[in-house]
Amino acid sequence: MALRKVAVISAVASSVTGFVPRAPRTFATAPLRAADEDEEPAFPPLADAEVVILHRSRSSLAAVAYELASSLRELEGVGVGVATDGDGADAKALQALKCVRTLTPADGMSGYDEALTSLFEQGDSSRRRILVDASSLTADAAAERAQTAKNLNVDALCLVGDALTADDGSGKRGELGNKDEALAPGLETAVRAQANHFPGGATVVRCEMVLGARGCDEAFQYRNHPLAYFFERCARNRMAPIPGPGPRAGGPPMLVGAARAADVARLVEAVVSSETPLGVVTAGPVRPPAHGPAPYAQLARAAAFAGGVERARLPLYAPGNGGRERVGFPLADAPRHLDASTTAAAFEHLPEVPDARRDAAVVASTPPKRYGARKLTFNAEAAALSTAEHVLFAAVGDCYDAWRRVNGDAAEGDGASFDGDEDLVKDGDALLGSLVFTRDAKYHEPLGPLVAK
Repeated sequence: MALRKVAVISAVASSVTGFVPRAPRTFATAPLRAADEDEEPAFPPLADAEVVILHRSRSSLAAVAYELASSLRELEGVGVGVATDGDGADAKALQALKCVRTLTPADGMSGYDEALTSLFEQGDSSRRRILVDASSLTADAAAERAQTAKNLNVDALCLVGDALTADDGSGKRGELGNKDEALAPGLETAVRAQANHFPGGATVVRCEMVLGARGCDEAFQYRNHPLAYFFERCARNRMAPIPGPGPRAGGPPMLVGAARAADVARLVEAVVSSETPLGVVTAGPVRPPAHGPAPYAQLARAAAFAGGVERARLPLYAPGNGGRERVGFPLADAPRHLDASTTAAAFEHLPEVPDARRDAAVVASTPPKRYGARKLTFNAEAAALSTAEHVLFAAVGDCYDAWRRVNGDAAEGDGASFDGDEDLVKDGDALLGSLVFTRDAKYHEPLGPLVAK
């Protein structure tokens, strides 16, 4: 296996959206980034380190841990160990990675603390030690991992948290900044409290919708991934209720940040290689085609397009009226998403992570060149939004392919009961109408991504 002599620390997670009003943002000063291209990079390649990743199976963050291990194993002078809590498909994917040490319950692992100690002992003791915790869901669990890491003389700690599954359920409306607790109560505080014990600092990387297709089959198999809600219904030609009222009814759109797992992994790689403690980092947009969070309706459209649906119906239920519990909708009934503006400022100059499907989507969305007077009719903003929409559809398409791998027998009319969906539609007090998307655009916008003209 060829080793990369010079590692390229790649882009922060791309958060993509379609036609969403963009609110002005105040970008924080970014002392971390280089003033010009001639200066030393703010995030030098990781080297001379032993990295242990704590992995949680059946989670969308499993894809982040997999992508991170896959990337770090190619770096010269970097050892990688991964501990996971299962022995299923996610663990097998990790075990298939060459040059990555793994520990699972089948190996006699009884807990993360024991695994953490064992994996560091197996590595090179002369290298600096780094812990990436993508397993903790509670403040107590994070504090225990941090204490064990402190006892093992770990140099730097990075906790990767999922704001969707570790949410405190407060339902706070509006954007959340980096000063707001977005994970489980006290989890971020527990990490901050341990920062002084690590010479390289302690950092929290917060994610929302993680779009991963490798190393996370169990999240789709056990319906733990938020997109499984849409995939289950699209594959069986069912309606997909989402919370209203939505932009067409004058209310704020329901939004969620979306990031590719490979991009989040490279963001973590950049964070742990930094000599400057970063505190809290939110996975978010850095450059076009990443414009901001994605509306729920657009995620449903992308899922339906990936599943080959001809006509997608999205009933809108009244938020906070019990509809979410009746249909099992996986996201919040509020226009709540994380503010990633400080991430955009700090990681502005990081290059993109290579991705052939994303690049093909950008090419497909690029309108033909215009000449003469026709140049005046070109709408640059519409073209940028179209590109962002194509990129989102491509990322969701990758996730659908992963879902199909473990749900290959899903067909129209079978599967889990959707009685809750039917009951919701019959309840006149709970339903706010429906959005309908088709391929021939008889109702609303076409089902697939649009091309700016």
